[in-house]
Amino acid sequence: MEDEKWKTQYEQLNQRARWYSTQLWVVPFTYLGLVGLGFEKISALKESYIKSTGFLLMAFFSLAIFAHVSSVKYYERKAVKAMKDLEPSATSSSSGGSPWYLNYVFFIKTLLCFLSFFFTVIGIWSLAVDFKTKVSLLVLSLMILVVVYVLAIITDYCRNKHLLDQLRRPTNSCGVDRPSIDKRPLEGIKNS
Repeated sequence: MEDEKWKTQYEQLNQRARWYSTQLWVVPFTYLGLVGLGFEKISALKESYIKSTGFLLMAFFSLAIFAHVSSVKYYERKAVKAMKDLEPSATSSSSGGSPWYLNYVFFIKTLLCFLSFFFTVIGIWSLAVDFKTKVSLLVLSLMILVVVYVLAIITDYCRNKHLLDQLRRPTNSCGVDRPSIDKRPLEGIKNS
């Protein structure tokens, strides 16, 4: 009975991890397809305010996809951690994680960040206002975008660091954290 419960949990976590991995491929490529279509349609517009609004919406959409990809990667790692916790330590062979230069998500998030800045610059530059106003709006919007991305990256880094620290923490065969302090000497003091 317990073995069947373990197997069911493990299969569900495995399906969840696979779904997250699929999302990491499907969402960015769907986004790139939509961006290609959107860029063509928005570039063909005549009115500067509509064109500018379209490009700024694409910049916001890039930011939203950046946040989504970050969350999907986090929950994929979380599912893998839960699977590792279920595995007996003797059979656990997965090390988890890869260097940043082998991490596909790193490149996707870099592309999303770049495109967000790109669409912001194009959106503001296509406004029909004087040069001084364009530059002021551009500096202001880029500063806001930098702050938003810095906050998103720091938040993503902190929650992933916490999760990766948990992944690297030694556990026993039941997935329970091993105590870092040997409590046996304290038991002797209580008994005397």
